[in-house]
Amino acid sequence: MKHATPRMRQNFISVANPALGQYLDSREMRILAAACARLIPQPEREPFLGIARTIDFRLSAERAGQWAGTAHFLGAETFRLGLRGLDELSQARLRRAFADLDALRQDQILASVQRGIVVGDSWAQISPRRFFEELLHEATEIYHTAPVTEEAV
Repeated sequence: MKHATPRMRQNFISVANPALGQYLDSREMRILAAACARLIPQPEREPFLGIARTIDFRLSAERAGQWAGTAHFLGAETFRLGLRGLDELSQARLRRAFADLDALRQDQILASVQRGIVVGDSWAQISPRRFFEELLHEATEIYHTAPVTEEAV
């Protein structure tokens, strides 16, 4: 791999370590993956759709000025704040990381964000309701446009 470009190395690292995103760090990827799994449960679907990975790819492309999509979702830093906010709320209420909670408690945290009932420094900079709606919208958009989903319909 000594002749690989930095982009090739990053792609290799990303494939070798699926917890590491192209834009998000491993902690943020765990939070995003857990939230997406609760918003769009896919227990019987094989192969599992990488909704969190696709969102991370969009954030990375947007940050590099390469996002040509016509849909306008939350910006990369705002999205990152929302993920931090989920974890802050989880820590404040349950003293555990959001990604480490069971499904019921994750649903409770997400419902609180949806209703705008939150605590944490991150929420002072972003609307919890808007974050929830944008996350749900983007996850749903990815799910319904995936070829695997289209074949099932």
